Order: sequence, then structure tokens, then C-alpha cells
Amino acid sequence: MASVPTSTDEQLLDGRATRWDEHTAERRERILAAAVDLVDEVGHGVSVRDIAHAAGVPRSVVYRIFRDRDDLEAQLRAEIFTRLVAVALPKLDPGSTAHSALTDAVTTYVEWVAAHPLLHHFLGTGAITRAAEGSRSATGSRSAVAQHVNQLLREAAARAGVDAALTDPVAYGVVGLIDGAVNRWVHSNPADRAPVDVLAELLTESVWAVLQSQATGLGIRLTRRTRVSALL
Repeated sequence: MASVPTSTDEQLLDGRATRWDEHTAERRERILAAAVDLVDEVGHGVSVRDIAHAAGVPRSVVYRIFRDRDDLEAQLRAEIFTRLVAVALPKLDPGSTAHSALTDAVTTYVEWVAAHPLLHHFLGTGAITRAAEGSRSATGSRSAVAQHVNQLLREAAARAGVDAALTDPVAYGVVGLIDGAVNRWVHSNPADRAPVDVLAELLTESVWAVLQSQATGLGIRLTRRTRVSALL
């Protein structure tokens, strides 16, 4: 007659499952970290074998954690984007001015692209076996940033008691402006490029002009001295 599992047996199984999940998560993080470093160095052509070697795991382990090359690349893009957002879109300091917050975000993004052009390019490319994925990946990244900006604009509109219907197109518009300009800049001839600080200032002032104009149209007073705490 088969024995009935006891609560101790179940606890042991749960403990083993938890340890295995933690082990798998640790390996996944190690593989993604190695992949980010390799793509940053050599670009999209990095092989799974190279990633496994850099992570210190057998190639077979990579395919146990990720379904296939496409899944690995999709999760790698998500990791790169998460790191970028953490750097370029930090938590707003209520004591800073809206203009300085915008300056910091735009400058940080431009500097990141200049320092990591291959990671930036990888974000906009798709899996080798699914060419259309690149456009979806890039669009998803832009949408995530635009949604973040839109949320800030909606909060400012709500605090001012004005209609927030136009915040969505404004958010997507300014993100598209920055994205288009930076894409053109990073793929242009280095000899013809504007310096990083010049590009960052141009984009900051261009976006500020749009935001200030729209704020004025809605009856929101927005100056270079306006603090974040007065808007959100």
C-alpha cells in the first residue's frame, strides 16, 4: 500500500522547488547580464555559445531557461530597456524645477545612446527569425516611455483642473521627436554629428517649447523656475 505524503514531505518538496527556482532565476540573471555586456561590445551578431561561455554555463542551460534564440533576445531587450529607464527616467525630485528634470532626463538618454550605440541599435532590431519583431520591440519601448510621460502630464492637468484629453498625443509627440532625432544622429557619419551636449540641449529646448506652449494653451503656468512639486 502506497504511503500518504506527510506535511514534512510536502515541506521538503516545496523547499527543493523554491531552491531550484532561485537557482534558475540566478542563472537567468547571469546569462542576461553576460548577454548585455557582449551586445554592448560586439553588437547583434553575438552567438548563444559566446553568451553561455561569458555567463559560465553550458549552452544547453541557456536553452533550458529560454525557449529559443528569439525568447532570449526578447528578454534581453526587456533587460536593456529596464536598465535604460532606470537611468533616464529616475523618480522625480519634487524640489527640482520641471526644466531641470527635463534637462537631466534628455541629457542622460542622449549620453546613454552615445556610450552604448550597439545596445541602442539592438533595442530597435528584431529576432533573426522574425524580422517584424524589431519594429514591435522599438515601438513597445517608445510606448512605455510615452505612457510614463503621459501619466506625468495627466497628473499635472488634473492638479490644474484642466482637460487631460491632449496629454496622450503630446506625450507621444515629444517622445517621437527625441527618438527620431537620436536615431538619425547615432546612425549618421560621426564626422558630421553635433556634439552630445549640443544635441541634448537642442532636444531639451525643443521639447520644452512644446510642453510650455501646450501648458499655456491649457491655462497652466509653466516657466523655467516652476518646480515639479507645483505641477504634480
